[in-house]
Amino acid sequence: MAKEDGFPPSPEIFEKETSEQLTKAGSDDVEQHGGSKLPELKRKLKSRHLQMIAIGGTIGTGLFIGSGGAIAKSGPAGALIAYAFVGSIVFSVVVSLGEMATYIPIAGAFTSYATRFVDPSLGFAMGWIYWFSWAITFALELTATGLIIQYWKSSISIAIFIAIFWVVITVINLLPVSFYGEIEFWFSTIKVLTVIGFMIFGICMNAGVGQQGYLGFTYWKNPGAFAPYLLDVIAANCNVYSGSRIAVGLAQVGSAPRFLGKTTSRGVPIWSVLFTSALGLLGFLNLSNDGSVVFEWFMNISSIAGFISWSCINGCHIRFMSVLRSRNISRDSLPYKAPFQPYLAWYGLFFNVLIIITQGFTAFIPWNTTNFFIAYVSLILFAVLFIGHKVIFRTKPVELFAVDIDTGRLEHEVDEWENKAALTFKQRTAPHPRARSEAAVFPTCRERLLALAVIEYLTSSVLTFDQEDDFSRRSARASPAGGLRLDRADDPQPPPS
Repeated sequence: MAKEDGFPPSPEIFEKETSEQLTKAGSDDVEQHGGSKLPELKRKLKSRHLQMIAIGGTIGTGLFIGSGGAIAKSGPAGALIAYAFVGSIVFSVVVSLGEMATYIPIAGAFTSYATRFVDPSLGFAMGWIYWFSWAITFALELTATGLIIQYWKSSISIAIFIAIFWVVITVINLLPVSFYGEIEFWFSTIKVLTVIGFMIFGICMNAGVGQQGYLGFTYWKNPGAFAPYLLDVIAANCNVYSGSRIAVGLAQVGSAPRFLGKTTSRGVPIWSVLFTSALGLLGFLNLSNDGSVVFEWFMNISSIAGFISWSCINGCHIRFMSVLRSRNISRDSLPYKAPFQPYLAWYGLFFNVLIIITQGFTAFIPWNTTNFFIAYVSLILFAVLFIGHKVIFRTKPVELFAVDIDTGRLEHEVDEWENKAALTFKQRTAPHPRARSEAAVFPTCRERLLALAVIEYLTSSVLTFDQEDDFSRRSARASPAGGLRLDRADDPQPPPS
């Protein structure tokens, strides 16, 4: 980095070289955490794509088919109360994940947080159980399409439609992400409009437009088994997309075979897509006479796997807040501060665990072996993954002082400020709201790094290359090869102190 005339480089050259060093340091950090170099996934989804994927992906079999059984068993009032209760749990999970993800926006999703904050074995088991939930949900969606089509035409084998939709969805996910985003956007829009239209239709029918006359609260007294039979395929498309990206994240941190992290030149993780899509072939189990039973199995397995992942997210957030307190980092300095914490995280963790344990109580009274495994197979799989990984790799829980909350955050800040190069000097040097208290003297990452380099250059007459001082330890975080040093080639080396 030094110039031959012995003077420090210009700020422009320093910023360029610093950015290159930080990029290399980020890649080295990934390898140190047990992973390989990040696959070249393309970030080409626009805001409208993400919004419709989030909305469309959540509208699936739970609304179109599963709601019928829930209303039949508990009635409209009971189903509404259960929906509101689980919604509050989901809110606690989302805000917990949001606080961590905005502070450390790294690849690998929340499984990386479990590995770095709590225990590597927890991250391994958590990642695979979450992938399993998405992959099984894909089979669930394909099963739902067969059941829906059989409602109108029972003489046609559902295997035909399961195969057709499996091929179509797999091919869509093998396209570049920009094409996938457009397809998901328009189909999700159609699905949202369909749901709105169905609500309007239901209100009209309830008000007496149909031949049966005014219904009012008739079914609140004697609820019948009914469900809206609507085609639900686009949710399966979201399942394969999410599951394949989770598999890529697992490959990044070394928790999955490396070939799952490989991508095409256009950023498509082809092997992860095929690997996730393969579990959708379980939908062919519906060829048996108990297709509806298979559907209930898939729905229960995917639901409990989701609750396990949610409880782990709440647990990781509780650990994350403990780390911040131990290092005197105020949560007010975070990009996003989750509300009602830590109480909301404990609320979500408690009820998630309670649901996981008690949801299969009907299998005990009277005892039913089949129902027991249906209810707890996801929990058994999670325990096997966790214990097996811990026994094989002899991992230990991460101690509080050793938790890494820096890797992945600094390079994100550099990228963000470099993207704002068109701003004025006054705007670029304004204090950033995410600046930590101990670094507030130099408001932006760029100024902090420049100041560190200048300080080292001015004090080079009393520092040696082998001296393990505080500055070396701090700069080593940015460059494992030895920190950000301004070596003067024409100056004689000072004698050892």
